[in-house]
Amino acid sequence: MSSAVNKLYILLTIAICLSCEPKLSTQSSTMDFEKLSTMGNAVRLSPDIMETSGLSLDNGMLWTHNDNGNKAFLFQFDKDSGKILRSVKIDEIKNNDWEEIEMDSTHVYIGDIGNNAGDRKNLRICMLEKQLLYETDVVEIEPQKIRFHFPGQPDKLKNNGHDYDVEAFLVLEDSVYIFTKNWLSNTCNLYAVPKKEGTWDARFISSFDTQGLITSATVNETFSKIILLGYNRGKPQRPFIWILEGFSKDDFFNGSKKRYNLNFFAQTEAIAIVDDHLVVTSEGNKTTPPKLYRLPIPD
Repeated sequence: MSSAVNKLYILLTIAICLSCEPKLSTQSSTMDFEKLSTMGNAVRLSPDIMETSGLSLDNGMLWTHNDNGNKAFLFQFDKDSGKILRSVKIDEIKNNDWEEIEMDSTHVYIGDIGNNAGDRKNLRICMLEKQLLYETDVVEIEPQKIRFHFPGQPDKLKNNGHDYDVEAFLVLEDSVYIFTKNWLSNTCNLYAVPKKEGTWDARFISSFDTQGLITSATVNETFSKIILLGYNRGKPQRPFIWILEGFSKDDFFNGSKKRYNLNFFAQTEAIAIVDDHLVVTSEGNKTTPPKLYRLPIPD
C-alpha cells in the first residue's frame, strides 16, 4: 500500500470513529424544564415606565422605576389595570442604572446596581424612609447609601461579557442579598452586605448554574421560598423562573431548585408576589409596549 493511500485510509478510519462517538447536544437543556403559563392576558403598561426594571408591592399597589439613562422617579401603579397612580421624584440621587426596588416595613431600597459594561465603581443601594413616598411628589432628602464592591473584580471587563453585573437583590432581616447577572458563565453568584449605610466588601456565599441571566428576585412572607426571574441570552429572549426552597441559613442555593420556562418571549426585568400569584413586568421597545404578566406560584 502506497504512503498516500495509507494516509487516506487512516484519515477515513478516524472520521468513521468520530462519527460514532456520542455528541454533546447543542440544544439547551432548558427544553426539559417544566413550562408555566400566564393567567389571562398581559396588561399593557404606561409608556412612562417603558423600561420598568424593578417591582415591589406596598399597601396593595405596585411600585416600579425605569433603568439606565432615565430620570430618578418611582411610579406607583394599579396591579390590575396597570394605570399609574403616583409618581415621585427622588431629587438627591441620579439614576445611573436602577435595576431593583425592595420595601420592608419602614424603608424603600433602590438598587442603583446595573453594571453591564463592568466599569462602575459606584454600585449602591439607596435607602429612604418609605413614608416619604406618600407625603410628597418630590423627595428632597438625600438617601442613605449602602455602597459595595466585589473583592477580586478586575479593573477592565468586556461589555456584557463578565460576571459582575447585578440586577437583583433581596432585603432580609439585617442584610441585603445580591444576585449577580453573569453574562460570561450564565450562572448566578450570591453575595451579602449589611443593611446599613457604609461601604462594604460583598461577602460571597455561593454560586448556582442558573443557565440564564438573573434580573430580579422576590420572596414569600414566610421567607421559605425565593423566586428568581431571568431570561436566556440571545434572541428571542425566553423568560424563566427558579423556585428555591429548603435552604439553610442564608445559602439560598443549597436547597431544592426547580426551573419553569414561561410561555412567552420578552425581556422580563421584575417580579413580585401579589396575593396568591406572581406578577412579572417586561420592558417595552419601539414596537412592543411594556407589559405585566400574571403567573401562578408553582407548588
